[in-house]
Amino acid sequence: MLTRGSLVECIRDAILKKQHQERLENAIAMGKWPFIVRHGVLAWGLSTAVLYVSIAFLFQGNIAPITAIAAFVSFPLLGIAWGGIMWRVYNRRWTQHIRNLVKKHRLQK
Repeated sequence: MLTRGSLVECIRDAILKKQHQERLENAIAMGKWPFIVRHGVLAWGLSTAVLYVSIAFLFQGNIAPITAIAAFVSFPLLGIAWGGIMWRVYNRRWTQHIRNLVKKHRLQK
């Protein structure tokens, strides 16, 4: 028997699954390299570089230009690796989602 709390949990889970599915669809539709550039280089690499340089400046009061340049080169390069790892994770989840849909469709027949 469904209680009010379990009904709310079921609805919440369905909404979260739908949002997760939409994120996966958007990521896969974007393509591998645009995803890596957007999520790895720009979102992770540049934001981490800005954060690193800002914290270094706050604690040291001054930062060498070469340190800032190194941060703004190395973190985006590492972002390529991070974006590639995340692409693989998203791609595996998407593949699993498609397999589950196919399995569900076969069971319904």
